[in-house]
Amino acid sequence: NGRIYNFTYPTTRTEYNPDDEAYVYITGIGKTGLTVDEVLEQFSFPSKDNIKVYDSKGAEVAKSNWSNSRRYAVSSGYSIKLVGNNGVVTDSVTICVLGDYNCDGTVTQMDVNQIYALVKNKTSIDTLPMYLQFAVDYNRDGSLTQMDVNQLYAKVKNG
Repeated sequence: NGRIYNFTYPTTRTEYNPDDEAYVYITGIGKTGLTVDEVLEQFSFPSKDNIKVYDSKGAEVAKSNWSNSRRYAVSSGYSIKLVGNNGVVTDSVTICVLGDYNCDGTVTQMDVNQIYALVKNKTSIDTLPMYLQFAVDYNRDGSLTQMDVNQLYAKVKNG
């Protein structure tokens, strides 16, 4: 299931095992439009030289775009990887932005509609990738219900 850390309390780890889905999930990001640089500021790295960032589709985000929030706003599914000098990934975190179901870095009526469709169709939260489970569980109670849709709708409506 991986380990989960709230965005406001980043933690460092020494072990990493990609075979047991031990990726860390960063949850609790309720703000949209964050740049990669703004997210990386929450962590303690000796250097950003060995950091690689990937978007929700797995494409690497060039370091020259890390401060560009227009095109590269951090979204659900972004991953940040620490790569050793030998090119091997030594640590990884996956980002979960509350409400960002379509992984575009914003939370809009489109996300509300898509999450509502999941609830209406009685989709089990367990059928979603882990990062989306955290993104759609807006009230963070471990389940996907109409309450999540209502709270997300209120946030989108009220800005």
